[in-house]
Amino acid sequence: MVIKTEPKASRLGANLIACNVEGKLENNVNWAEVDAVEALIEELLRAGYCLNSPDSAPCSKRH
Repeated sequence: MVIKTEPKASRLGANLIACNVEGKLENNVNWAEVDAVEALIEELLRAGYCLNSPDSAPCSKRH
């Protein structure tokens, strides 16, 4: 993943990540999008981020 924006605090208390994913609907599901989201979550977890973190801080900095 290549982050192209400068880090800054979010006014909503969380960060939004957007990316374009090509694919096609199969039974109302775009499996390419599902795969992309899974890969992104895995990468963020490896980078030290937590799921459902109240302050979006990396887990490693709170432990």
